[in-house]
Amino acid sequence: MDFTGIAGLCGVSVSGVRDELVFETAGGETAVFVPDSDRASVNGNGITLEGKAILRDDGHLWLPLSFVHDCFSGADVSLGEVEKRNKKYFVISVDRTPDPESTGALGKWLEPSFRLKPGSVLSAVSPDDTPDASSPVTDPVPKYDFLSDLSAFERYMAPDGTARDAYLALVDGTHRLTYRYVPAELTAVADARTGAEDMKLALFAERSLEALFTEARAAGYTTVRASLGYVSYNDRAELFDGYLSAERNFSSRNYAATGKRFSDRAYAVLGSTYLNENYVSKDSYTLSLADARRVVLSYCDEPGSDEHQSGLAVDLCDISPSAGDFASSPFAAWLKENAHKFGFVIRYPADKTAETGHAAEPWHLRYVGRYHAAAMHASGECLEEYTARISAPPAAAGEGREGTPGREDNERLTCRDRHTDRRDRRERNIFRRSRTGKQKMPHARLTAAFQRAFCIRSIRMRSDIRSRGRRRLPRSRIRRFCGSRLRGILFSDGADEPQSS
Repeated sequence: MDFTGIAGLCGVSVSGVRDELVFETAGGETAVFVPDSDRASVNGNGITLEGKAILRDDGHLWLPLSFVHDCFSGADVSLGEVEKRNKKYFVISVDRTPDPESTGALGKWLEPSFRLKPGSVLSAVSPDDTPDASSPVTDPVPKYDFLSDLSAFERYMAPDGTARDAYLALVDGTHRLTYRYVPAELTAVADARTGAEDMKLALFAERSLEALFTEARAAGYTTVRASLGYVSYNDRAELFDGYLSAERNFSSRNYAATGKRFSDRAYAVLGSTYLNENYVSKDSYTLSLADARRVVLSYCDEPGSDEHQSGLAVDLCDISPSAGDFASSPFAAWLKENAHKFGFVIRYPADKTAETGHAAEPWHLRYVGRYHAAAMHASGECLEEYTARISAPPAAAGEGREGTPGREDNERLTCRDRHTDRRDRRERNIFRRSRTGKQKMPHARLTAAFQRAFCIRSIRMRSDIRSRGRRRLPRSRIRRFCGSRLRGILFSDGADEPQSS
């Protein structure tokens, strides 16, 4: 039955990511469910449901009726049977449970709660007191002492159970996010710099960042703020294309004022010898698209390869007027020694540029949860090295560690609709090529793309006209029609069309 609907009826809040949903009552009791699994946790007690939890397309979680009967109080659920047109149907009725101690005409409702309390065992469910092969033993999440009271943030800083590995996905040039990916539960950042009040992060990352800032203030660092959080695919594409244009046309825009034909970054990345041989000697000062892309990639990530789109990455800054270089500041040293306590890692360390393929950014934090952040801090590994190690095939019996999450588990975040990712990318490439005109697309491929984009009626109409000989449409007209239709069809889900690179 629809447990999300029951939660809304009873005032139980719902949070978490798509791979794990958390239901929390006003009294602080929690129940954690994993879609497509019969494993759950109620107030820290592992249980086995009578059937798998099912997450519908509308975002509602459906659970076996026995769970509501045996583990949840605050709602009365009854199963009835009705007959219509000689057919019998089962009907589930849900009502709030009235408070037996209330008086008055309006009455009051019983506060919702979970019957399985912390440390208790309920006979109607199967507790995980004795782990077996289906429930491997996991190492405990480290505990730390803080100057401030951060107990309210503990469950966000140190997620356990199945949520422990839900934030470990790589996002880079090889492991990309699709243009449709938007993190669930985006939450406004409480300590954003002035001018960035609309900054957002994923729920667990934002709550953990709030705890980090609270402890930093207690340690004397009061001028640190978040400077960049979640960035959508379209915003990153617009920024990247702007940088491309600036690098390609640097000479025409800046030569009169600066006397320079190319930017300092272009000289640093491409080299003066390469620029002189390929541009200056030919009296050409407009960078090719490929060279401009190499320059821009040295300081800006491409759309889809930017960690900020995941909602788990945040950049920090010091707003003090006397602030100097962030890397040499006392706060950077404090952050290096304490970020893992809050579930963050410094994503691009200065000594790991070869492994990450990214310039050093001591201000760039990535949320992975305390368990993995503490492990990386102890081993000195970056995220690439750590995920490669724990996702490697298990060693022979008695050697290495077993039961570690595999690559597929670590990349669940990267695509909410993995089975449509390849098709979406192919159609997006068709859209870009047809707009730029650099590659003529066969009419058959364009037609196939539109049929998948629910443009069958328009294509058939023009195909009928052409086949009957009434009017012969040239291929250029078809391509122009296809390009205009794609803008309104492929991105009809509300997202802006990506900029062409």
